[in-house]
Amino acid sequence: RTEAAGETTCIHIKDTTIKASEWEGHALNPYAGEGRKRLPWLQSFSALGPHNPLPDVADWRAPEQFGNDVSVADFLTGKGWTPEQLRMAFATNPSYGSSAFDVSALMWWHIGKNMVAMAGQGGGAMAIAGGNQRLPDAMARAVRSGVRFGQAVVGIRADATGVEAVTADGSRYRGKRLICSLPASALRLIKIDPAPPLAQARGIATLPYNKVFQAHFVPVRKFWEDDGLPASMWTDTLAGRFMALRYGADASEVTTCLAFVNGFAAETLDRLSPDDAAAAILNDLARARPATRGALRHVKSTSWQRDRFAGGAYACWAPGQIAAFANDIGKDLGRIHFCGEHTAATARGMEGAMESGERAALDILQA
Repeated sequence: RTEAAGETTCIHIKDTTIKASEWEGHALNPYAGEGRKRLPWLQSFSALGPHNPLPDVADWRAPEQFGNDVSVADFLTGKGWTPEQLRMAFATNPSYGSSAFDVSALMWWHIGKNMVAMAGQGGGAMAIAGGNQRLPDAMARAVRSGVRFGQAVVGIRADATGVEAVTADGSRYRGKRLICSLPASALRLIKIDPAPPLAQARGIATLPYNKVFQAHFVPVRKFWEDDGLPASMWTDTLAGRFMALRYGADASEVTTCLAFVNGFAAETLDRLSPDDAAAAILNDLARARPATRGALRHVKSTSWQRDRFAGGAYACWAPGQIAAFANDIGKDLGRIHFCGEHTAATARGMEGAMESGERAALDILQA
C-alpha cells in the first residue's frame, strides 16, 4: 500500500525494507504474541505501560518508588524479553538514552503518567507560526530590563548579601538573588561558589542528556512516487527516523524531510564534520532506498550534544539516579535558585521548564 492508501511509514532494518502492513508476519519481527502486532516504535511504551506502579504523575520522586529505579533491561529481562527485543525497542531510534541498559524504568513510568496527564487536557500538539523559537523570543522582549546576549557565564558566586555572575569576558553582574535555568549538562561547566551539597553536586555532574542529531533536507524530486513506498521511514541506519514533513499551505505536500537520529547513531554522526555527517546519512538512505539518490538537498544539521550551551536535548535519568538525587538537584542553594525541566516534579520538556520556573519565582517571592 502507499500513503494514499493509509500507510505513512515503512520500516528498514537489516538491509530489508518492510511495509507496515507486512510487519506482523515478517521474519525479522522478533516479538511474540500480541507484541508482533505492534510496530517497532510502539514497543517501548507498550512494554512498560501495563506495569506502571505510579499512583500519580509526581510520585516518581517518592521514596517508596525508589526500589523501581532499575534499568529497563533488568526489568524487562525479568519479564522474558530477549536481547534482540530490547535492542529494537530501546537501542534502535531510542526516545531516551542509548539502550535499555542506561535508562531508568522509573523515568519511563513517569513519562507515561505525564503523557496521560497531558492528553487529559485535551487538544493536540501545537506549533507556532514562523517557528517555536518565536515563543522564547517574545518572552525575552517582555523582560523590562532587557536581555544581555552574547554573555557566556563561567562562574556563579553567592554570599550573605547577594549573588554575582561572572562571564567569559570578565564582566560581573550582581543581584540580590539569581535564577539558574541551565540544564545540568551546561551547569557542570560553570564554577559554583559555594559548592552544592553532595547529592546536588552529583546530580549536576552526572545527569545524562538525550543525544539528538537532526539533519534537514529539501526533496528536489518526489522519490516516494518513484518507488511507491511511504515517504517516511523508520530505520536502523544513520538516517534514524526519516520523516517527511508537511509545513506548507497544502497539508498533503511534503515540504522538507528530517533525519531525526538518537543514541549510538547520533554519537557516530557527532564524530564527523556536519557536511560529512549529512553525506553519511544520504549514503545510508541511498543504500536503503535507491530512489532517494540525488533526490534530497541538505540544508541544515544540528547536534544538541555538541552545543556546549545545551549538552543534549533533555534529561534522561540513568538507573539509580532518581533515588540518588532527583529530590536534591533543584534545591535552592542559598540565594541561588535552580529551575529547568530536569528539576520539575510533574511535567517534562517545555511544560516542565515552565513548571520549574514558576516554582523558582515563588521561592524568591516567599524569601
